[in-house]
Amino acid sequence: MPKGLNEYEKQEITNSLIEQGKILFSELGFQKTSINEITKKVGIAPGTFYKFYNSKEELYFEILEREEDQLR
Repeated sequence: MPKGLNEYEKQEITNSLIEQGKILFSELGFQKTSINEITKKVGIAPGTFYKFYNSKEELYFEILEREEDQLR
């Protein structure tokens, strides 16, 4: 995780990445959604994304898991 961020800030960024990822994936599709687009919406640098997720795919699968959990 990025240095200098407290736990609240880390959780807020994670939540924003998930929310903006969900919006962009549904609007543009997985292939056309870029990490740059996601991070621009969240207000973080693209490099910071990799402090939270290893890849766009990892974010996508976390979104799917959370959606599945909500359906249960």
